[in-house]
Amino acid sequence: MFLRNFLLKSKCLVCNRSSSICICKGCSNQFQSIPEPHCQICKSIEIVDNNCQECLRRPPLFSDLIVLGIYSGLLKSLIYNYKYEGIKEYSKPFADLLAKKISYSFTFKFDYITSVPIHHEKLKSRGFNQADLLARDVAKNLRINYLEIFDRSKETKAQFGLSGIEREKNIKDAFGIITNKNIKDKNILIVDDIFTTGSTLQELSKLALDKGVNKLYLATIARSIK
Repeated sequence: MFLRNFLLKSKCLVCNRSSSICICKGCSNQFQSIPEPHCQICKSIEIVDNNCQECLRRPPLFSDLIVLGIYSGLLKSLIYNYKYEGIKEYSKPFADLLAKKISYSFTFKFDYITSVPIHHEKLKSRGFNQADLLARDVAKNLRINYLEIFDRSKETKAQFGLSGIEREKNIKDAFGIITNKNIKDKNILIVDDIFTTGSTLQELSKLALDKGVNKLYLATIARSIK
């Protein structure tokens, strides 16, 4: 319904004002950028010499992280509506904004784009995987092949409210590699909705690097900031 209304009336999906894009600049400008200074890798604002304590304690296996903004305010509300209210139409405008930032940030082309998987029980209850839908739309925008690389074989409790160490333990051995394609020496972009501690993405990066992937990069709609 939201997308149909946009196509018919050319209005912003958020504020309903006249707009040639799904989320107008007035609304997207409300997304709060990660403040400087921040960690050059995970974008945390709790830093020591350009990096955060967490990245110094446990160096990330991924090479860089791209985010649209802080997980707060309007952006937080839109992600909630997309993820939990099932407003799938938000995927395309999120993907448009992410694709532009990815194109601006990287001078090379990724070999594949993939997403963070969810367990089949959660997929059944939610009806869709928000990261998968977003990643496919980003891939279309950038004209890069989407490849389903990972699966989630173990159902775990929600990560919300857990400490970094608890998150690591919670998702240990929860994922696997399912693709038959050769991903050795490839550069891969993993797409997700929110980056919190990076435990899940670190686990996926380890699996991929063990398969010979050259480098892993991450792109998320938002970054949670304490």
